[in-house]
Amino acid sequence: MTGTVMFVIQSTMKYLFKRRGNLYIYFKHVPSIITSKPMCKLKEAENLYRIQVPLWIEIHNTKEIKQIVRDFNIEGYYKNKKV
Repeated sequence: MTGTVMFVIQSTMKYLFKRRGNLYIYFKHVPSIITSKPMCKLKEAENLYRIQVPLWIEIHNTKEIKQIVRDFNIEGYYKNKKV
């Protein structure tokens, strides 16, 4: 009986220690691989532009348990207003 209780306590503690850690997302503004420019503005039509900003995004999981990132959205803001 005591062996079973000790096993449950050991398994619970091991699980809790594995869950310690965080998921960190780092991003860095880098020059484009193709044009070597930090950003590019393209004219699509009259009064319609497309801006390309190359980003390097890294996701670090410091837990010992696998974690899946399903959706990753980026939105542009200028002077606290969504562009």
